[in-house]
Amino acid sequence: MINKNSKIYIVIPQNFVTGGTESLHQLAYELKKLHPLVYIYYINSGNATTQMKFQKYSIPVTNEILDSSENWLIVSETNSEYVNKFTNINKCIWWLSLDYYIRQLPKNFPYYFCENHKIPLIFKPIISKILQLTGKIKKDIYLFEDRNKVFHLYNCEYIRLYLKEQGVNDRNMLYLCGPISDDYFSRRMKEKKNIIAYNPAKGIEYTNKVITAVKKEGLNLEFVPIKDLDLNGVINLLSEAKLYIDFGYFPGPERIPREAVISNVNIITSTSGSAKNKIDVPIPEDCKFNLLDLDNNMNAIINKIKDLIYNYEENVSLYDDYRSKVIKQKEVFHDNIKYLLNIFKDKINHD
Repeated sequence: MINKNSKIYIVIPQNFVTGGTESLHQLAYELKKLHPLVYIYYINSGNATTQMKFQKYSIPVTNEILDSSENWLIVSETNSEYVNKFTNINKCIWWLSLDYYIRQLPKNFPYYFCENHKIPLIFKPIISKILQLTGKIKKDIYLFEDRNKVFHLYNCEYIRLYLKEQGVNDRNMLYLCGPISDDYFSRRMKEKKNIIAYNPAKGIEYTNKVITAVKKEGLNLEFVPIKDLDLNGVINLLSEAKLYIDFGYFPGPERIPREAVISNVNIITSTSGSAKNKIDVPIPEDCKFNLLDLDNNMNAIINKIKDLIYNYEENVSLYDDYRSKVIKQKEVFHDNIKYLLNIFKDKINHD
């Protein structure tokens, strides 16, 4: 049972500035408004200090976690092994990027290691042995042994379905999605240009194929990568762009597509991960393309790009459902954190 002396620890990797670490700091900030004893525990850092980007949240940092049944531990799936490091503390996993976790599973890691390093799969058994001997494989990763003794937070339908497949009960999970920055809601509108924004860190091999095909058509369109830009730079780019394309994998709700849609940018995506379903990415189905059939769909992609650019005004309303979802996420985030704290207070009735 949590009480006024109970501590809530949020485990975060040190020196990483990502959407995931931003969400964890947001969670700490919102929880601290409701319960004063919230702390950040930075991994592998004896004298941790908060990253400059996250200092605005003003969350105290601790170097130890008290393993008491009065306390709660919150980790992301990236560091799920921390669930197995403690005996008495109550535990919660916030699933932010499912595919990172799946790739880190001992049975999968050798395959993805070979894929990433372009090593022929015939060498996978040898690579697996080497990875085991060098400690690269996470042997203590969370494997759902105590699926209903750990509370689970999910940030999209894609992850909720996975948790259900692993046997997690509905009462032991809760939706919680970190909202995009407030700056996107207070931006100044700009005149739209024939700009297509894209994320070069995701699915670039597919994006390059599309860019090449569009240029062969001789279309007067400008492709601009979202790269080496600060927050204001991204806001300015999206405020001018008419289209955002993302042919990468969607391991979660993904930040940039949400920033794009709230900036009145039309969107084309893959059908991978969370983009496949209509709940997580509620855009027209003909604006989603299967990466496995990309070459055969190239003409359709080019025609869709032309339509979304040259008929921008007529198409922008097609994304109203997605925009509404992103706007609502901010309100739901606050409400569900209050609900989460009540769950912590009541504790979970395990099977």
